[in-house]
Amino acid sequence: MNLPIDIHTHHLLTVDGAKCILNRTPEDFTPAEGCWYSVGVHPWHLNKKALDKLYLAASCLQVVAIGETGFDKLASASMPLQMEFFEYHACLAEKLKKPLIIHMVRSLDDVLLLKKRIKPKMPWIIHGFRGKPLVAYQLLQHDFYLSYGEKYNEESLRITSPERLFLETDEARISIETLYVRAAEIRGISVEELSQIIQANVKKVFFTHE
Repeated sequence: MNLPIDIHTHHLLTVDGAKCILNRTPEDFTPAEGCWYSVGVHPWHLNKKALDKLYLAASCLQVVAIGETGFDKLASASMPLQMEFFEYHACLAEKLKKPLIIHMVRSLDDVLLLKKRIKPKMPWIIHGFRGKPLVAYQLLQHDFYLSYGEKYNEESLRITSPERLFLETDEARISIETLYVRAAEIRGISVEELSQIIQANVKKVFFTHE
């Protein structure tokens, strides 16, 4: 099976769609053959119509993760509304037995509080992580996975446990292969070794039942 090496992107950067997990909203989700997806309602674009369509889209076999969802103190939506949407996504992830992709901006305490309250069995992944090493350490202590994109704190990448590590392109136009080369150099290992580590994580988190 050809496992994705880019766990979160909004762009199909390769003709081989199986190399990435494409993020879509429930409203624009139209699965193409051979592609993998995550589906969710971003905290910047909360609306009930999209939420109503989420369950049906998320139930598709090509959807391997729920989200992105999360908290963003810079968004116009109120925190109670963001909390409502986040909890729905988190409960859906548990019901469908799929990992949760989380958008987290200035909201570490909120995410940790929900993790403690919900006690999820499915993995929670902070996507596009840019936090400082102390924040990375806190999240790792609470069993989060961290996914790094184009911009990040290099020391945070270095201290992230191999078994909790992912890479992604998100909205950047840079290739995922370029990100692997840079991350491998920062961690002081070969690209091949890094690829093997992340492939093992992808299989364990997104394709448990394969």
